[in-house]
Amino acid sequence: MINTSMEDIGHWQFFKEFDPKQFVGFVYKITYIPTGKSYIGKKFFWSSIRKIVKNKKNRKKIIKESDWKKYTGSSKALNEDIDKFGKENFKFDIISLHECKSTLAWGETKQLVMNDALRAKLLDGTKKYYNGIVCGIKYIVKEESELEKQFKT
Repeated sequence: MINTSMEDIGHWQFFKEFDPKQFVGFVYKITYIPTGKSYIGKKFFWSSIRKIVKNKKNRKKIIKESDWKKYTGSSKALNEDIDKFGKENFKFDIISLHECKSTLAWGETKQLVMNDALRAKLLDGTKKYYNGIVCGIKYIVKEESELEKQFKT
C-alpha cells in the first residue's frame, strides 16, 4: 500500500489519496514486520474540547487536529516493542476511513472479530495480535474446548 497524496499522513500508508477533513477517523493495523505480530485499532483525526467563554452561558467548542500523524497505538506492549526494535521495523496501515464515530467503532470491532485478534496465534504459538481489549472490555480468552468445536457452525 502506498499513499499518493500530497497531504502529509506521517508514517501511515493508505492505497488511495484522501482528505482527513472529510472523515472522523480511521481503523488501522500496525505490524511488526519480522514476525507479523499486529495491532488493530482506531484513531480520530480530530479532538474537541468545550472552553468556558466569559459572559456566555454556553461553552465554545474548539476542534483541533489530533496527534494521528505520529500516533503509534494505545497498546503498552506494542509501544515498548516500537521503542525496542525501532519504528522502521513496523508497518503502519490505514485499513478504512470513517465519516462518523459509530461506523469507526464498528469498523474496528469488525476487524478484531474477523481476524480473531484475541485468540489467533503465530506459527511459533505466540499471540498474533497485541490486542486484549474489544469495545473497551478486557477479555481473558480461553481456547475452544473439544465440545465447543463440535457445535461450531
